[in-house]
Amino acid sequence: MSYFAVSGAPYQQKLTPTINAANVPASSVSTQAFTIEGIVPETMYHVVAPALEAGLFIIGATATAVDTLTIAFFNPSVADINPASQQFNIIGF
Repeated sequence: MSYFAVSGAPYQQKLTPTINAANVPASSVSTQAFTIEGIVPETMYHVVAPALEAGLFIIGATATAVDTLTIAFFNPSVADINPASQQFNIIGF
């Protein structure tokens, strides 16, 4: 397996899929599963969406199956947020 580095820390994967997340209701956590080629169970993932809407947070991500990543979004606001389709940065450790 190849290893790379981000700010000096080794990592195994860097994926940059385009993800179209569903609406996240107000004052809630929404877990959503996405098919992303290259995701493997038993790997820890860090997910960043550079253009994520204000008030919406990514609070976790888990490889739930081969090629499947489940991402938890948190919306503490009083209004629903429907995030735009965008490129995510996913780092596997």
